[in-house]
Amino acid sequence: MCAALQNTFIVAVSRLPRWRGQGLNPCIYVVRVNSLMNKEWQQRIIEQAGGEADVTVDDAGNISFGGKLSPAGMAIEPLADTGLPVLVDLSRLAVVDIVDKSAAETKEVGAKEFFQNQVCNDLSELGADAVQLNGYCSPKGRLLALFTVFAVEGGLRVLLPDDVAPAFIKRLQMFVLRANVKVELRTDLVCNALVVDASSGVDAIELPDAFPALPDAPLTLSRGKDEKDEDVQIYRWHDDNIGQAKARYVCIGSADALIPLWQSESFSKAGWSYWRWGDINAGIPNVFESSADQFIPQMLNMQLINGLSFKKGCYPGQEIVARMQYLGKLKKHMKRLHQAGVTNAPEPATTLTTDANNNAGQVVDAVVDEHGLNLLAVVNIDTPVSELILDGNVVTEAVLPYDLAPESSPKDEA
Repeated sequence: MCAALQNTFIVAVSRLPRWRGQGLNPCIYVVRVNSLMNKEWQQRIIEQAGGEADVTVDDAGNISFGGKLSPAGMAIEPLADTGLPVLVDLSRLAVVDIVDKSAAETKEVGAKEFFQNQVCNDLSELGADAVQLNGYCSPKGRLLALFTVFAVEGGLRVLLPDDVAPAFIKRLQMFVLRANVKVELRTDLVCNALVVDASSGVDAIELPDAFPALPDAPLTLSRGKDEKDEDVQIYRWHDDNIGQAKARYVCIGSADALIPLWQSESFSKAGWSYWRWGDINAGIPNVFESSADQFIPQMLNMQLINGLSFKKGCYPGQEIVARMQYLGKLKKHMKRLHQAGVTNAPEPATTLTTDANNNAGQVVDAVVDEHGLNLLAVVNIDTPVSELILDGNVVTEAVLPYDLAPESSPKDEA
C-alpha cells in the first residue's frame, strides 16, 4: 500500500493576547498530520478492491482506480462502460460540526446565529431537510472557503476540502469568543459519493439496509441510522447534465457504515477527481488552499447558483460584496473551458494570459479526462475566449448549465 495518504488535523489550545479589554481568549491552532483514521479507511478500500496493484494513492491522499492516469495530475481514469452507478471516495472532504456547546441560555449566541453572522449565504433559508452552498469571506470580500452546509442536532454540519479546513477552523475559533459554540473536526466521519443515471439508475441502486432513501431533488437531504444507531446522511448535490444526465449524491457516516458500499459489486469505483469533474460540468466552483482569498463570490457565479444572498445581515466582507452588486460593475466571471490534448491539470489559481495581458484569468478547478483538460476559470468578461492562453496553449469555451447573462440588479428593480 502507498504510504502517502490523506492529511488531516489535530487541534491544540493556545492563547491570544489581550484584546479590547476581553482578557485572554482561547484560540485553536491546527496542525496538519497524517490521519490514522483515513489511512485505515483507504486501506479498507484497497482491500475491498481485491488489493489491486492499479489502486494508487498520491501524496495528497487522492485515491485512483485503474492506474491508467495519475491522481497527482487530477486525471480521471476512463470508466468501463458497464452501466453501473459510480461509487466515489470523497475522503478528501473534511467534515466540521458547528454546534452548541450546551443547552443555550436565552441571551447566549448559539451555533446557528453565530455562523449566520460569518457566511455569505442566508442560513435562515436553510430547511431541515435541505443543503446549501455557502461561502466564508475575508474582510476584503474574497472567499477563504466554499462549503456545503446542512442542519444537525444542535447546530450545523459543514463539508469542505481538507486543505482549507485548518485555516477555516482556526479563523472561526477566533470569532467564537464567549458564544455558546463548539467547532469540531469530525475525524470519525467519512464522505463517499454515488453518481447514477438520472433518468433510470436511481431506482435500481442498491444501498445497505441502514441507509436512508436517496433524496428526490437536488440540494435535499435524507437521514438514517446505522447498526450502531449512528447518523448516516445522504444529500443530492447539483446534477451533472452534460451529455447523459447524472444524479450525484454525497453519503456521510462512519467508516463501518460506509464500507458495505465498497463490498458491493454493484458499482464502478472512482476517486475525488471524478467528483470534481462533475462539479466542473455542473458549473459549481470549489476553493482550495492555493486559490483561497482570490475571488469575490460574484466572480465564481455564486449569485447564479444560489450560493450568495444580498438580503441577509452583515458578515465579513459583506460591504465589498454588496458594493459590487449595487454600485460596481462586475469585470470578471467564471466560465467553463476546454483544452484538447492536455494530460496534466494545472493547479487552482494558475494564471491565464493573452498576448496583451499577463493576468487575463485564473483557474478555479481543473481535471483531465481522455479528451483533454476540463476547467472552470475566472476570466475577464471583456476578453474573448479565443484570445485566452493557458500554459502556452489556446482554450475553447464549453457550455455551462446556467445563463451567464447579467441579472437585473436590486437598484434596477427598485
